[in-house]
Amino acid sequence: MLVGLVLALAVVVLVAWRQGASKRARVDKAARYLGRGKSLAAFSDKGAQAKAERLGIKDNPGIVVGKVVSTGQKFVQSWEDLSLDIWGPRTGKSTSRVMPAILDAPGAVVSTSNKRDVVDGTRGVREATAPVWVFDPQKIAQEEPDWWWNPLSYVTDEEKAYKLTQHFSVGSRVPGSKPDAYFDPKAEDILSSYFLAAALGGLPITQVYLWVTEQVNREPINILKANDYEPAVQGPGVHAGAG
Repeated sequence: MLVGLVLALAVVVLVAWRQGASKRARVDKAARYLGRGKSLAAFSDKGAQAKAERLGIKDNPGIVVGKVVSTGQKFVQSWEDLSLDIWGPRTGKSTSRVMPAILDAPGAVVSTSNKRDVVDGTRGVREATAPVWVFDPQKIAQEEPDWWWNPLSYVTDEEKAYKLTQHFSVGSRVPGSKPDAYFDPKAEDILSSYFLAAALGGLPITQVYLWVTEQVNREPINILKANDYEPAVQGPGVHAGAG
């Protein structure tokens, strides 16, 4: 009778184990290769809280990423840690990672998205304690802008004008294409001079577009000269040199 009881108990345990195993994701099998014990101490509540206190943050250790498969302990990303998430489409990236991180952040947050769900899911909570600005040049959120950024505020001299030009140049170049050895540098010089002239003249960056499309306009040349920059090339395009 005792043998039969032991066998029955073994069958029950085996069935329960198989049911539990069937509910586990395939990736859970890789848990034995992941860290445990001391290697996860920094990502525990206690470890993350220690980092938070060192940064002057109390009662908010970090972002709860999930649970460790092998131990069940919480895995906490501290405010000093960086992470890279690679998820498939419609797998809960925004609701599971992005929104909780924004809502729990103890300070300022900068978030970008190609959808309006992050704005809708976090703005109501965040604006209760701090201002929220939406920069929506592509009209994704379908609302009037209450904040904007002027790229020319960065431009204070020739070097910074050239650096801004490089951002536009790289962003508009087809990946893998080779720049023309002559025309591309000349075009960048002209655009850089226009950026500098607009910044010095207190004009919006849209004015640079008008200068580029016009055949002849001496306004950028006059602005550069008035600020002791001598244009090296005059006419439709200008290249500024310190005077």
